[in-house]
Amino acid sequence: MKNVILIDEANCLFCRTCEAVCSTAKEGEVSLAKSRIHVVPDHEKRTSKPSACRHCGRPPCAKACPVDAIVKNEKTKLVELNKDECIGCGECVEACPFGAIVMIEDFPEWCDLCGGDPLCVKFCPHEALAFGSISA
Repeated sequence: MKNVILIDEANCLFCRTCEAVCSTAKEGEVSLAKSRIHVVPDHEKRTSKPSACRHCGRPPCAKACPVDAIVKNEKTKLVELNKDECIGCGECVEACPFGAIVMIEDFPEWCDLCGGDPLCVKFCPHEALAFGSISA
């Protein structure tokens, strides 16, 4: 089992509160571009969908990293970055099929689940986000 942010697309109203809360917690400022969760609009369907790191079993971002700076922590089941090894090439950003990685000050960043208590979930006014476990 692994912990993840569960998404109910039907409840997402593109308010972007999750992005504002995340960037404030992680970067000390409201900057939607620096958020670890992103709300992606689908203009055709007139819907939106939050997207965050899914901490994949076999992370494509880790496979794409030319210096093996991204690893899957087998204990926590989280995908983690060793910043001492990272060269800031951005290959992981391109490799993520969910668009969940953002470059901030020359380093890739993604959702770390706020240590097991994701703020985006707490502050989502429409209950589009939940925190729970799924099969790993």
